[in-house]
Amino acid sequence: MIGTIATSNDKHQIVIPKSARKMLGITEPAHYYVTVSPDQKIILDPFTEVQTSQRAKNLRLLKILRKTQGAWANDNWPEEEKKIKVIPTLKHGDFAPTS
Repeated sequence: MIGTIATSNDKHQIVIPKSARKMLGITEPAHYYVTVSPDQKIILDPFTEVQTSQRAKNLRLLKILRKTQGAWANDNWPEEEKKIKVIPTLKHGDFAPTS
């Protein structure tokens, strides 16, 4: 086990030292579940996917709908749909024209 001293900044954030990141194979930003053991040691458990419940997603969308309520109520949707431009999909070998 190799030890390294890490210092916290004004916000009490600590950077994982480069030598430790290299030993752990950390090559890009990651999420960690942080716990403190009874003997006051910090434990970082990496995880790759943040799980969000469907209820949390629905509440977030409901908040947006409430905030924008009425902003789109009088829109003429058939006319709005006509204004939407369809972007053609390029196939392998095609190129986009330049101006």
